[in-house]
Amino acid sequence: MKNLALASLAFLVALAAETGMAREKALDDILNTVKNRTAKGQTSVLLVDIDETLVDSRQTMFGILLSVAQEKCAAVAKANLLEACDVALGLSPKDMYRGNNGYDLDQIFTHLGFNGADPEVQQFTAEWGKKSVERILAGDFTSHRDASLPGAVGYFRQLRRAGAWIFFGTNRYEKIRVNTEELLQGYELLEAGGNNLLMKKPGEKSADAKTRFAETAAQLAKSRNSDVVALFENEPGNLQTWLKVNPKSAAVFVKGNFTPGKTDPIPAQAVQIQDYR
Repeated sequence: MKNLALASLAFLVALAAETGMAREKALDDILNTVKNRTAKGQTSVLLVDIDETLVDSRQTMFGILLSVAQEKCAAVAKANLLEACDVALGLSPKDMYRGNNGYDLDQIFTHLGFNGADPEVQQFTAEWGKKSVERILAGDFTSHRDASLPGAVGYFRQLRRAGAWIFFGTNRYEKIRVNTEELLQGYELLEAGGNNLLMKKPGEKSADAKTRFAETAAQLAKSRNSDVVALFENEPGNLQTWLKVNPKSAAVFVKGNFTPGKTDPIPAQAVQIQDYR
């Protein structure tokens, strides 16, 4: 029943995207490239991030942070911690956008004024963050609460129908593979056996995982005498990593979660989009 509901939602989202306003020309160029290659019998491999590229996970993170704060603050009695709870319980979705990385809890806590606080408040925020991350990694949120970015599901479904092989490369951990597969299956973007989903291994650094994803996509393309046609990412550093392995690929940077800095600018050749409509 759950998967049926997800599939129905995916269909409605896709239909809305496919009948909506004209989208960024570069997205249509990629789709046309895939169609033309398929007509010639050529495989088109794509590499796509998930969080903040296919789906918007920040609302989920906000909900988890707030629920954990509510649980912790229910047992608080000391004045300094009550004041900290006043701030924590006033958390807003906008607070998820304050830093250059919407996933960085340290940046969120600094924005809330907890940086340099007294030791008891520092312990409170450390426990708040630790329990929130544990709940995030538990996996329940990943397939049932994230909303797709506008137009994303419809666009990638079009690419898949046009003949593209879409690798999803995510720094989500293997422990939540089943839930992530349910997410992609609900959108009708999961290949048989889930072998188009690449996930971070235990103990693997994020940068190493992203490099492995890019190399895996390149190897598949080479084995089929093909190319990695396009890369989709929302983090400048990750997109740079993917381009180092696949320098000829079209690059799409999805704006919103990351603010580029001097050390990790958006690659010059990347097309920047807000969504897929």
